[in-house]
Amino acid sequence: MGDQFPQGSSIYIYEDELSFIEKLLEVKSIKKECLDKQQNILNLNNHYVGYIKTNRRLIEIVPKNNEIHLNHILRIYFFVHGDYHNLNDEIFSLTNDIFNSSLINLFLNELEKVIYKGLPTEYVSFSQNQKFIHGKVNYTQSYKNILLYNKEPFYTEVDQLSLDTSLNRVLKAAFNKVKNIAENKEGLSKINKYLYNIPNNYNKRDLTDVIINTKNYYCKNAFLYAKLILEESYYDSIGNFSGESLLINSDLLFELFIKKILFNLSIDQHFQEWKNTQPYGEYKNISKEYKPDILYNYSRSKNNAIAVIDVKNKFNTIFKNADVYQMVFYSTMLHSKKSILCYPSTFYKSPETLEIYSKDLSSNKIYAVFINICESSRTSFSESIDKFIRDLYLTID
Repeated sequence: MGDQFPQGSSIYIYEDELSFIEKLLEVKSIKKECLDKQQNILNLNNHYVGYIKTNRRLIEIVPKNNEIHLNHILRIYFFVHGDYHNLNDEIFSLTNDIFNSSLINLFLNELEKVIYKGLPTEYVSFSQNQKFIHGKVNYTQSYKNILLYNKEPFYTEVDQLSLDTSLNRVLKAAFNKVKNIAENKEGLSKINKYLYNIPNNYNKRDLTDVIINTKNYYCKNAFLYAKLILEESYYDSIGNFSGESLLINSDLLFELFIKKILFNLSIDQHFQEWKNTQPYGEYKNISKEYKPDILYNYSRSKNNAIAVIDVKNKFNTIFKNADVYQMVFYSTMLHSKKSILCYPSTFYKSPETLEIYSKDLSSNKIYAVFINICESSRTSFSESIDKFIRDLYLTID
């Protein structure tokens, strides 16, 4: 148990922690202004939950709601970023031992399982000049080579099984990030040996290029933990002021959670989101734009939607004025009959309704729909999602 601070709290930073905190802010692209170096006060945005481990202590940044813990946040992360066939996987149960283990150990254990079964391979195409025809031939280039009397005139494209894949590059990049922090040097040496032939040319696009399928499904957990390490974690083992951190933007995560439920689990193509913002006005030749989180049954030609849905990661208050103004604006621009706010909850709550005293609006009601994110078992977690989908449909209808 470390020093606990609710989201958005001011945290005093000791002198011997400053170096690591400054590096952390730089790597995570968090504004330097969050750290008041004159008073040694860190003011992280209240979106973040997780922990910061310095050479002195463990700083836990916990959700403001006392019933929500980092385990709940991680389960949502696993749901959003994982590739699981259903919610019956043990990873969605809070009683699972994985929630009592360090992320590094979880990843290394899964990586060892992957290596035991064999690193996944894929067919990779590459071009080469050959003496004889083999593979797919580029006849134009080959003809030019023949005219130039090249000894290997046939320019061909050949498919070969390769370890140089997006998935393997992600796994190796995550391993390289944690290997100086992990303690089991013998196990690390063994893993390093098997990963040796995979190039160190990982880039962020590899994360989005990975497709988990039936052939590499046994890698799903290793990939998920690798993503968590590469995207949300920071490790520093250089010098006397080493440390590690795991910071997750819980507001963004909850938005992605709701979107994955509606876009993937509901199997309803009427739920959609705009890829880009849309203009609603102009000020001094500068376009003013907007972008709702989710639309239901949107018509581009008519620029209207049956329902506009926005996600708010708020527990203690609903229908805040700023959120109401926003939804009135959205529904007016999109001629929507239903305006719906989605909130997290620590128990099942029926939808609620705010009635606005006006007959001039396209809709004078705003609805709140809730999803319980605190259930402990995977079955009850799945049921909470089903209830949320049901309540949302009932509200739309």
